[in-house]
Amino acid sequence: ESFEQTGLNYKSYAINPQSGAQFGYSLGLSGNDCIVGAYSYAAYVYAVDHPEEMVRLDPPGGAGSEAGYAQAVAIDHDTAVVGLSHPAPGEAPRVYIYERTGRDWALTQTITHPDYPNSGFGSKVAIDGETLAIGASLYSRVHTYTRVGGQWQPEDTLEPTSCGDCFVWFGTSLALDGDRLVVGASGED
Repeated sequence: ESFEQTGLNYKSYAINPQSGAQFGYSLGLSGNDCIVGAYSYAAYVYAVDHPEEMVRLDPPGGAGSEAGYAQAVAIDHDTAVVGLSHPAPGEAPRVYIYERTGRDWALTQTITHPDYPNSGFGSKVAIDGETLAIGASLYSRVHTYTRVGGQWQPEDTLEPTSCGDCFVWFGTSLALDGDRLVVGASGED
């Protein structure tokens, strides 16, 4: 269900995608666009003022084909990001990048991190402008990327500095605004 504020009141929209999908598992908002993850099924992009005009972003194998798809979602203007951190055995975790032209969305890039097969890479994502942050919380890492010539290139890897090699779930939540990145570490005391 979606809510829109009008003055001090909120307006509710009932949105009914595939029955049984974990619709609302992850969320993102950018201007008039909302992206909603249905865990292990698909991601949905809505215009807040026209929720009936939904677009479904499927993984390459089709809706429901990849367990863990849409665990994390983010959107910024014409770019949507969908994480898949728990792939099938033997496959690398990955993040899918979709770009919008007009009303059409297309998969334009897949970012993988084969060095960390069980890292949680893609468990959280955040995007703002030309900067993308991807959490790998099971390894307590956050990877940042910059868009160069329409493609996302690795920029940096961030690690917690407060406790050396301890396990703090660094990257369990992310927020990105301009040149500021906030990283949650839910295991930190």
